[in-house]
Amino acid sequence: AAQVDPPTATIVNKAAPADLASSLDQAKLEGETPKRSRVSDVTIQEVLKAKHTARWVEPVIPHNATVRDAIVTCISQNISGMMVVDRTDTMKRQQKCVGLITSRDLLRIMAASIKDGKSAEEILNQSVIQQMTPINQVIYGRPDETIGMCRAIMAKLGIKCLPILVDGRVEGIITARDMSEFYYDPKDLGGKKNYLTDVSERVGLSENTSMAEPPIFVRQHLASKHDPLFINVGTAEYPHPFKSHDGVGANRRDFGPDDLATDPSLSEDAHFVSTVEMLDESGTNMQKLLYMGVADGVGSWREYGVDPRDFSRMLMGECQNILRDASSECSATGGTACTMISPAELLARSYKRT
Repeated sequence: AAQVDPPTATIVNKAAPADLASSLDQAKLEGETPKRSRVSDVTIQEVLKAKHTARWVEPVIPHNATVRDAIVTCISQNISGMMVVDRTDTMKRQQKCVGLITSRDLLRIMAASIKDGKSAEEILNQSVIQQMTPINQVIYGRPDETIGMCRAIMAKLGIKCLPILVDGRVEGIITARDMSEFYYDPKDLGGKKNYLTDVSERVGLSENTSMAEPPIFVRQHLASKHDPLFINVGTAEYPHPFKSHDGVGANRRDFGPDDLATDPSLSEDAHFVSTVEMLDESGTNMQKLLYMGVADGVGSWREYGVDPRDFSRMLMGECQNILRDASSECSATGGTACTMISPAELLARSYKRT
């Protein structure tokens, strides 16, 4: 993927928000019923054109930039996501995209680094390329997709920035805010008049303002989270009965006259069970924690010449390695430099290693 230059006004032939407003007014003058399209049906190329027409900012940062540079770029350019580009090949005009980093990523980096006890300079001097989402893992959108489709993707995946890809080139980055502001005229998004009519009456809280208590059902749920769960753990692993080193049979006839498979090494699935000592959520008391994980291997990968056992086993193996390292660090420091690892964080770190 490559980053392109600012688009011209001839890229798409769709109506911008101002054009839509004028067409509605014209329809009223002519006595016709104005036709309104639902916001969710508007294509992303229209949103992108309106965004670039109102204000063009190149959402990129070089691959050798630091976290400090990324924070400054986000604030100064008022953007929430940037494509990380490789500019080492100066002979080519195109900028090769190697990843994506967002403002949310930067907050996660700082939070994790503070938890690890890193200094401010160490945090800010970290390389962006080591913290970004690699280009082969970036979720992207297409210009002919609608606002509704992109909002659904963002909601399901928990992302707020969506690069728009056209013929292998990133035309821009769409955010939830871009889609929300699409049908607003620029004059409706700021200015003294709008401040007086929409904002002035809701600015400022009194000195007696306080936070409400959580609802009863929430308090009950929070209380139940701290109740210990005692379980006995056992595992058993069996492959598909018609599985062999060459594949898996659809039925007994395909499998042949051999005994049914019982060798666990033939299974694409993997699991781990580990007990470690780490600090609890309060960060003050050591406690024994039991971690369990199961990875469901995808047998159809065999059709592409990929052994489906490799990824699932490496993923579970790295989970165990991370927990073992964290537990050893806890023991070495007397519990002063370790914190409990959430299952989601453990899986994410294992995925990066794998």
